[in-house]
Amino acid sequence: EIYKAQERKLRRVERQMLHSALVRNKPDNQSVNQKDLEEIEYAEQNMGDYKLKYANDHVIPPELRVSTTKRRSDIILLRQEIREAKCMVNYYINNLRKDKLV
Repeated sequence: EIYKAQERKLRRVERQMLHSALVRNKPDNQSVNQKDLEEIEYAEQNMGDYKLKYANDHVIPPELRVSTTKRRSDIILLRQEIREAKCMVNYYINNLRKDKLV
């Protein structure tokens, strides 16, 4: 019981020493890191031109607009591709069945 109390006290002292060392090495809130400023400036220059969707003057270009006719044609094409894939699988299975019977 005494040893545990001494261990806890020792750990508490170590934590206090570590905390004080970290506080001493903590940078001042008023200081400015030059590297951070350079990275922010680089990001602002190379960020690109992004339009905000909630802006009042935001307009989606016609080629990027989603219309029901475009989506319907996409669905039709996908259904055709699915049907072709099913036909290929059926053809393959029928050939296997024929080979097994022969």
